[in-house]
Amino acid sequence: MGVHESRQIRLLLGYKEKTAGGIMTPEVTTVTEEMTVQDVIDHLRSEAAEHESIYYIYVVEDDRHLTGVVSLRDLIISAPETPVSEIAERDLFTSDVDDDQEDVAEMMSKYDLLALPVIDETGKLLGIVTVDDALDVLEEESAEDLAMATGTTGQGTAASVGWWILRRSAWVIIWVTALFGVLIAGNAIRDTLAQGQASILFSGLTFLTYGAIFLPVLLRTAEDSSSRAIAELISGPAEEERPTFGHRMLAAGAVGLGIGVVVGLIAFGFVELAAQLWQMSAVFGVATAVSALATVLFGGLLAEYAVRRADEDKSVSTTALSVGAMLFATVLYLALAFACGPLFTTLTSTAA
Repeated sequence: MGVHESRQIRLLLGYKEKTAGGIMTPEVTTVTEEMTVQDVIDHLRSEAAEHESIYYIYVVEDDRHLTGVVSLRDLIISAPETPVSEIAERDLFTSDVDDDQEDVAEMMSKYDLLALPVIDETGKLLGIVTVDDALDVLEEESAEDLAMATGTTGQGTAASVGWWILRRSAWVIIWVTALFGVLIAGNAIRDTLAQGQASILFSGLTFLTYGAIFLPVLLRTAEDSSSRAIAELISGPAEEERPTFGHRMLAAGAVGLGIGVVVGLIAFGFVELAAQLWQMSAVFGVATAVSALATVLFGGLLAEYAVRRADEDKSVSTTALSVGAMLFATVLYLALAFACGPLFTTLTSTAA
């Protein structure tokens, strides 16, 4: 690497990351106002020929103070003897060297700019941000926003699964803690069940009540599962890099098992705290864990269905995906909760 190129790279490394200075290129075609159109054309053919991006020609003073810009179109239609000062555009869009790269990219997109000059606090031209760099920034920021909105990450599969379980588990703990007062009301139910006066219908309705209390947890799990399907539909990998159906369901099973264990233990603990009947708490905890696992697996099926329809150029309703996942979770969980009544009655009768 030559001295000139080395010096330019060192200067670029001195700017902050994800700023206009960090993504700009110092290769800028500049001219002075005293030059004529023919002088500029000759300059482009010789000294500026090595520049990869010549969208605009910037007019500067001796100290590189930016004063205007000339487009290639203006050069072509102007007479060779026309001074640059007569065709230069003075109303410029510029960016400060410390401006956020996303703001720079959005400005270029808004005003359809092929390049945007970057200046310092004195107005000195430092470089330009090209449209290629702006598109890369917009794609990167969109991917980050989508990952934050859907809970996906650019990390490996194991890290992604672990982080998702952690986020869901933390939310579950906070939400269930708010139901502490509601679960304490289970003392009355505990007395009835302990005295053996509960019928199968009463037991079923009791579990159904607890299921209704914990239902938002399953709905949140269903929503996250559908969100992951939507995320893959919007910005998933290419078809040849896409996971197979078996790998998809295996990953969904791992996530569902982790969430199911956490949610099941929480359900067991709080029902045990309220009713103080371990058989009841264990049955309800298992039903909750199974429902969470099945919901995440169903989300994996939805993702496979959505991707295959998209490959066939068929429309996919993201609303239908979310509603379908939530309906599945609701029907399954409440049905299992009610079915726990006969099972619990059988267990207590056998124990007696």
